[in-house]
Amino acid sequence: MSEPGFKSFHSWVYRWDSSATIWFIMVEEDGFPFLQLRAGKNGASESSFHSMTAVGRKSLEMGGLAREAGFNISDIICAPSVKCIVAAAFQRGKKDEIKGLNIKIDGAFSSTTEGYYLHKQFRSLAAERGYNVDETYKTSVKCCGKCKVDRYVNLECRLAAAVQFLKEKYSGMEQNAVVVFVDKSLKSVLTDVIGQSGVLYQRHIRPALDIPLPPEKNDK
Repeated sequence: MSEPGFKSFHSWVYRWDSSATIWFIMVEEDGFPFLQLRAGKNGASESSFHSMTAVGRKSLEMGGLAREAGFNISDIICAPSVKCIVAAAFQRGKKDEIKGLNIKIDGAFSSTTEGYYLHKQFRSLAAERGYNVDETYKTSVKCCGKCKVDRYVNLECRLAAAVQFLKEKYSGMEQNAVVVFVDKSLKSVLTDVIGQSGVLYQRHIRPALDIPLPPEKNDK
């Protein structure tokens, strides 16, 4: 496959024993990702608009290349942030090619504690703005309402639990791929957590490189 000739997102592809391929796509986010969706309803600045347009265009191209590469995308998971959901909406206009595929907002992958606690409100706002979100999806990590201290406020602990959830939920689904859009700031913690999770296959995909082909079952 030839180079696509555009600057894509940084991304990492992982697979555990007998699991689906998990494709983490890192999206560069602004300072207050959760609040921006609320503020955006009253109008965004020109620079923000162009930034969102670039994210959406980049995402559409990546989505097309992923389909050409043979990824059987079964689920799209997204952190509760504006740019992540713009990127996750790469299936817009492709309903005939990707039927029944909607966006699962998962607070566990939020880069902020605010996003973790308010992911349901974010999901409702995203639905109001026309994004095809799964309103029945339950986040991979649930806050402990009866606990004095919620241990998942700790980012590393929260991401470790979310990764374990993915391993278990998508076990036995080797032919499928799950795309997870997260804030680029999570890269260091997320890669450390995954490195300790018994992962069998991993590959870093840098911007402007080819979309990775799905790994063979015997890849280590």
